[in-house]
Amino acid sequence: MSEFQVAFCLLFSTWFRFCWLRIFFYKVFFLWVVRHGRGQQDRKGCLYEEYDLIISIYRQKSPNGYVKFAEKPAV
Repeated sequence: MSEFQVAFCLLFSTWFRFCWLRIFFYKVFFLWVVRHGRGQQDRKGCLYEEYDLIISIYRQKSPNGYVKFAEKPAV
């Protein structure tokens, strides 16, 4: 094997390993989102509820550009 082939194999194996790790972590994150998603509204600290709260805060921006913080609506 030439030095180029050895370098290519090392680079490809490293990329392949990190690619699968990335897919694994994305899958775990996706499963966490599904498990804590809108289907379970009784859970506190739901990811989607926090996201909706952030969106509602940013929709209530005042004309001077500052954010008016809104209270979290009762569920």
